[in-house]
Amino acid sequence: MRLALASVCAAWALCGSLAMAQGEADWQRRADAGVAAFGQGDFTRAEREWRAAVELAEAFGDENARLATSLNNLGEVYRVQGRVEESVPLHERALAIREKVLSQDDPDLAASLNNLGLAHHAMNDYARAEPLYRRALELLEGLGGDDVAAMLASTLSNLATLYGAQGKEGEAIALYERALVLDERISGKDSVAVLDDLQALAVLHENAGRFEQAKPLLDRALELSLKIFGPDHSATATSLNYLAAHYSARGQPDDAVPLLQQVVKINTNVLGGDHPMVGAALFNLARLHRATGKDEDAEGASAKALDNWLRSLGPEHPDVAAVLEFRAGVLADLGRRDEADDAAQRARSIRRQ
Repeated sequence: MRLALASVCAAWALCGSLAMAQGEADWQRRADAGVAAFGQGDFTRAEREWRAAVELAEAFGDENARLATSLNNLGEVYRVQGRVEESVPLHERALAIREKVLSQDDPDLAASLNNLGLAHHAMNDYARAEPLYRRALELLEGLGGDDVAAMLASTLSNLATLYGAQGKEGEAIALYERALVLDERISGKDSVAVLDDLQALAVLHENAGRFEQAKPLLDRALELSLKIFGPDHSATATSLNYLAAHYSARGQPDDAVPLLQQVVKINTNVLGGDHPMVGAALFNLARLHRATGKDEDAEGASAKALDNWLRSLGPEHPDVAAVLEFRAGVLADLGRRDEADDAAQRARSIRRQ
């Protein structure tokens, strides 16, 4: 799912097309400070600035564009932090104001529709999210310009993600293909937006069993990750992981193993050895070793995965139970029956909670 925000004037989710008058100086200062903080990932400060902007904007009346922008922005900072239930009423109020004070072809209206759709989407409320995305698309498709095209690409991607989650791969693929064309034109063929589109399209093709269509997309995504980020970046590890999953799904574990080994190495160096993503890569590697009959290697990798997840997720986490169950099978095949029984018992204890 793509976030529709970037900077003060590039981020259509955070940018209201407002003419600044002298009496708006305090509001504008707070609003701009919130956008800057958001762009730096300082969500605490962004929330503080946008709360102040809401209070200042309310002085202009209950229905004004400044208030809608402030509510929208505050809703976004809640949403990206996972505080989705708090974001929904803010986005609903912003949308209601914009529907009254803006023309029906204003891009800011599309922003509110998209962002409220994202909030409902995050709560898996697809029935509410879909019509909001579709209204935003209908509005944007009647407009022109690169800024609007970027907004259109984001909304296409968001609706495609929703359809993908519903198992509607064909509809999702068609939307992502449109987004890819737009992103290639607007951001360039060597952009992060294009990388995201390629990986999403590849996953959708794989989910639909279209492995031949997925492979060139994954190859291009890995090439692009290396070009943009270099070989030692978590984004490159993600591309390697997608390609490893492709080989695994096609019954080619020997091709997948060296890719996952690279994922483990990169994520350990970048994220630290205690990060749960390292544990996930180790567990995937263990399963691949098991598939190729290398039970000793599978036992070693799964032991490291278990150690990682015990530290990063805690001893009662369901993923810990999953790796214990896996180890029980491997250890039994290695003739280490007492250890196998102990792992199985620990897994059952977690599952019963």
